Amino acid sequence: MKKNFLILMGIMAVAGLISGCSQAGGNGQPEADYPSAPISVIVPMAAGGPSDLTARSMEKLASKYLGESLVVENKDGASGVLGYNEIVQAEPDGYTLGLAATNMILQPLYGGTEYTYTEEFYPIAQAVSNPVAVAVLIDSPIQTIEDLVKYAEDHPGELKYAYTNVGSLPHVASAMFVKETGVQMEAVPFQGGSDSMTAFLGNNVQVSFTQISELKSHAANNTVRILAVATEERMEDFPDIPTFKESGVDLVCATWFGVVGQKDLPEEIKTKLAEAFKGIINDEEFVKTAEDLGYVVDYLGPDDMAAKWAEEQENYRTTIDESGIGEEMKRQAGN
Repeated sequence: MKKNFLILMGIMAVAGLISGCSQAGGNGQPEADYPSAPISVIVPMAAGGPSDLTARSMEKLASKYLGESLVVENKDGASGVLGYNEIVQAEPDGYTLGLAATNMILQPLYGGTEYTYTEEFYPIAQAVSNPVAVAVLIDSPIQTIEDLVKYAEDHPGELKYAYTNVGSLPHVASAMFVKETGVQMEAVPFQGGSDSMTAFLGNNVQVSFTQISELKSHAANNTVRILAVATEERMEDFPDIPTFKESGVDLVCATWFGVVGQKDLPEEIKTKLAEAFKGIINDEEFVKTAEDLGYVVDYLGPDDMAAKWAEEQENYRTTIDESGIGEEMKRQAGN
């Protein structure tokens, strides 16, 4: 009887060891065969938007580079904050990732968030970007950024410019432009991109600050003139359009989308995910899908992505504080 009891205890001890070794993250140790199950990707925005479309484009290629599938989960709410918080609070075992965008930097700068996401997330890979651009209607006498600045200086407060949503990146970019040039123009915010574009095309506002993807088809139809793009170099799709820097305005600004995990992910999992998503983002199928959506494939690895976060956080903080956008966001939140 005693012998049988000892045998039973030995079997239970071995089983416990096996169970403990097979669990990822339980003791801070990753699975040897990670990933061995589907990986959830939380998208903090609604289905059908840019973040969602980027994540689903990756989803199609996941098994090729990860050996497992990605499962996209939309967790919309509070301008992305609900979804971002869920990513932060998830177990750092590599099975819950997030599709982050520029608003993960902006939202904490406006206050009221539980976390500073740049301190909580590990940057796995930046995938695409959507640069900010400024445009006028094709029949406008304004042909260049220099013309725009000169007209605004000669007619202070006469020009109206549109952007979508208070606190959005185009709003921040427009404030950066005004600060750099010192011009006086009347800001007209809209709640939705379609409303903003309708007002612009109807000449209810004379200037539009928006993402290049929103202007692409209108430029192709020769209804709008894009004056400049907020990139370091001219865009391949728009070789004739100068950058703001070329036009004498120090403005580089783009909405980006990328994959993040928790900061405490095991190093082996960080490395494996970074390599896999680099492959996905540079895959011809992903590149074509992204370009068809109007985005620029703009891969950055973990180190470059982290450096970009730090630079943007400082630049945007300065603009938000000096322009009054932060106070405007607080007033809006109180309504």
